[in-house]
Amino acid sequence: IDLADEDIVAMAEEETRSLLNGTFLEGCAIIPVSAVTGKGIDDLTKHLSNVIARMPDRPTGEVFRMFADRIFTVSGFGSVVTGSVMSGRLRADTHAYLLPGTGQEFRVRRLERHGHEVQEVLTGDRASINLVGLDKTDFRRGMVVSDRPLRSTQMLDARFRLFQHGRELGLWTQVICHLGTYEHPARIHLMDRDTLGGGDEALVQIQLSEPCVAQHGDRFVIRNSSSDTTLGGGEVIDASPLHHKRRPKKVVHGMIDIAKGDLSQLIAAEVTKRFRAVGHVEIANSLNISPRDVLDSVAHGLPDTVVSYLAEHAAYLLVTTQNREISEQVFNHIGPFHKRH
Repeated sequence: IDLADEDIVAMAEEETRSLLNGTFLEGCAIIPVSAVTGKGIDDLTKHLSNVIARMPDRPTGEVFRMFADRIFTVSGFGSVVTGSVMSGRLRADTHAYLLPGTGQEFRVRRLERHGHEVQEVLTGDRASINLVGLDKTDFRRGMVVSDRPLRSTQMLDARFRLFQHGRELGLWTQVICHLGTYEHPARIHLMDRDTLGGGDEALVQIQLSEPCVAQHGDRFVIRNSSSDTTLGGGEVIDASPLHHKRRPKKVVHGMIDIAKGDLSQLIAAEVTKRFRAVGHVEIANSLNISPRDVLDSVAHGLPDTVVSYLAEHAAYLLVTTQNREISEQVFNHIGPFHKRH
């Protein structure tokens, strides 16, 4: 505000309020400040502190993931990768992976948070990670640093909202997908409708031109194919979907259940992709989550479309209809044997 008089400041405030109408920022505080004179800075700091105090703690999660945005070399240390930690925690003198990649394991020599060396970085930190053995040529923007091997994908089932000003989208649309630092061409396939108008939401399958590492709940942004207009954004509901060449009601209803539900719905959907019993570790690896999260969901109850069998430190999941068929086969074999003996 050191560059404007009071009338201009008032006008700017009013224009900003009008611009924010209809967005998630409608009705938010507008605080005039000057970095030159310091006027308003105390008010801004106080307001931010109040906002932070009201915010719930962000769950840390067990799986460490950090989308890498740049890499550089430090003499005597080697390659350093920087980014913002999305989940989990990573300690110095442990190991990490750069994904998608060869699956090579790198030693974490040194960690920094905002320029200061630390022994651990965790969710929400801006971090730099010194990885021993990493060559700069192995790095591509959009890769993920993780504490374990994670599955990559070129298809995402998602919930997508088109901005109010966005042009109508047809059944198939060429776009640019942004997820973390990942940015590549993609195609959007509408699943529950034939067209999508401005301000509307749809279930979609995003077919990516290059593999990425994603999780259920990841947010993404979609821009047009020339990348000069932001069309909208959404949330990943399944980072390990089957290829939906067609749109049968069963597939669409399954996507609706996952979009409405919690992790248990996603786990149930993952089990139905297999024609056999599957262990909780395999499910966790497919969904890029921790085995503990799967066990917790089993303990709290899964949809009745799947059944679970608990063993020592393990759970095995099976589609209910398959479980019934296998049970009948077992009794059909054992029954005659009991009659004979």
